[in-house]
Amino acid sequence: MNSKGICFLNRNFSILIYLFCVFCSLFLLYAARNEGLLPRPLEGTDQLSMLRAAVDIYQGKMPDQGYMYSPVYTLFLFILEVISQGNLVVMRALQALLCALIPVIIYRTGIKLRTGRPAAQLAAVLYCFYGPALLVSLDFLREAPLGLCFIVMTYFLISGFYRKCIREYMIAGALAGLLDEEHMSRTREITHEGRAYFEKEFASMGLEYVPSVANFVLVKVGDGKAIFEAMLRKGIILRDMGSYGLPEWVRISVGTMEQNRRCIAELKMLASEGKLPVKGVS
Repeated sequence: MNSKGICFLNRNFSILIYLFCVFCSLFLLYAARNEGLLPRPLEGTDQLSMLRAAVDIYQGKMPDQGYMYSPVYTLFLFILEVISQGNLVVMRALQALLCALIPVIIYRTGIKLRTGRPAAQLAAVLYCFYGPALLVSLDFLREAPLGLCFIVMTYFLISGFYRKCIREYMIAGALAGLLDEEHMSRTREITHEGRAYFEKEFASMGLEYVPSVANFVLVKVGDGKAIFEAMLRKGIILRDMGSYGLPEWVRISVGTMEQNRRCIAELKMLASEGKLPVKGVS
């Protein structure tokens, strides 16, 4: 290849490798569909549960509190549902377009690692020959976005190391959290358990609260700022809602059950001192 061709390749490699990966992915999807290898996800699988949740959101019905799958990925499927109007072939094609960014990130990561441009380009090209086939075999509906998250996380870790940039480490950490579904599932369980505990205790204490579906509960405590300061002295941080026009309320975030019980115990102590508008403390 002459020097002009090499310059053109180097200058436009990211675009060229993206288009090549799109071609490989769509070709494999087309071939797999013709062979009947892309059926609807099987009953009882995570993929089908999340797909149904995405359809429910599209129809205006939110998942119930027992829904334990990735909210981020469910939202992603919801967006695909809106665009594709429920056509699984179109959904897979859209994910193929998105995940064709993987070899681009591989190439950029190689450059960051200073492996040399030819080695980085070779790594990206090699991916195009096995990556799409692997993702199709595992089902694009789940593995493709996770693969993209992983390689982007790796890129930001490496970039953060070389640039000494905290922000890029934070992005990598956020992506790592998306990949750790076991951690996310356990976090949701802790949140549901803690929120239910707070609401039960507030009801038994006679405190007015707003039923919540988030990781915090709004509760009416009389003088929000005073309660915030009193709890702060005990090493517990609440959110005084005075700046939101709710001076009688505080926001209490869910923690571990040990932390939640300590928070309630300290609130009951304040109630016994007459600092909370409670009906009775047990």
